[in-house]
Amino acid sequence: MRSAREAALACLLACLLAPLLANAQKYSGADGRLTYTAVPSGQHEADFTAVEVSDSGFTVENPAHDFPQRIIYRRAGADSLVARIEGPGPNNTTRGSDFPMRRVDCTTTLAPPPPAPPPDTLVMDAEFSPDGRQLALVKGLGPDWDLFVADPDGRNSRKLASSTAVDYQPVWSPDGSRILFVSTRDGHQEIYTVRPDGSEFTQLTRGSTHNSEPSWSPDGRSIAFRSERDRAGRPRIYVMNADGSGQRALTADTAISTYPTWSPDGNRIAFSSNRTGRNEVFVMNADGSNQRQLTTTPSPSGTVRHSSVAFWSRDGRTIVFWTTRDGNDEVYVMNADGTAPRNITNNTARDVPLGWTRDGEFILFRSTRDRALNDIYRMRPDGSGVTRLTNTFTTPPG
Repeated sequence: MRSAREAALACLLACLLAPLLANAQKYSGADGRLTYTAVPSGQHEADFTAVEVSDSGFTVENPAHDFPQRIIYRRAGADSLVARIEGPGPNNTTRGSDFPMRRVDCTTTLAPPPPAPPPDTLVMDAEFSPDGRQLALVKGLGPDWDLFVADPDGRNSRKLASSTAVDYQPVWSPDGSRILFVSTRDGHQEIYTVRPDGSEFTQLTRGSTHNSEPSWSPDGRSIAFRSERDRAGRPRIYVMNADGSGQRALTADTAISTYPTWSPDGNRIAFSSNRTGRNEVFVMNADGSNQRQLTTTPSPSGTVRHSSVAFWSRDGRTIVFWTTRDGNDEVYVMNADGTAPRNITNNTARDVPLGWTRDGEFILFRSTRDRALNDIYRMRPDGSGVTRLTNTFTTPPG
């Protein structure tokens, strides 16, 4: 049976969302937990189970879904709520959108909406070249994301290709001669490389399933990546040669495995998996053997919190990672064996790590601390010296 709290929230949702969710239904599962079933037009049903319920709203999740994986409903008054959808974003990040809603009746006359503000530029990804002289950026307006190369301070950016597709997740090769990236130009996610001057586009993966989250090995000979090519569409970690040949799976269990990154010596790969029931950071040998868990994320009663998106420091002694253990998106660091995790952002904004600078002096991260959309920042491994690297405007420079 539903609790009185769940019933009241479901009633409010039904009134607010009924006009918008003609192709969806909500029901209580056999175990009594509130479950929302999405039925998008032309797609398979997806169940989202309540993981957090309070007087002010509730959260439903389905970590196995592509996007969204989390839907958050929060009251915003007696007749209003805000619905937020979240899921995997470019470059091992979390992306999301908010949808304010208000209950009205058919006889209500609404005032004309205020003029819409000009579209803002979204900045998603950033990585410095090995020599530190160039910065690869992903930015765009609306659904059109493009790959740029800019000066180290984010200025003088130039677009590497014009496309109506989404290009994102840039990763420099160790010698700086090529940039790995992911594009939807074939209708789904595939992995490509390009020269920093925009020449020599090369496609490395092909098929009808998503391939993304590439990570170049320190010697430049191998690329670890996420692929959903198994029959169930379950994300697993794969590795391939730098030319796209020799593609093979490193994880083969029934869990979802994502976000591979190499250790500086090339002997290990950190990755994320939900094999414990929530996303945690794991590590394995480069051949897929000796898989072991590094994080155990504290979660208050009635919540499910996660840790993911891990990057090794240049000396291999520290790992920076993203976690929601404090109730929001924070950047943590820990020792490479998983001990001594500590919060280095301590900010109410959404902060997500993007990696380390090549000299190991700074951590790059994406944050909403100065505006609703993202900009790129850097900080020292202890959280000090926060510097904003991009300052975006309503039209993308370059």
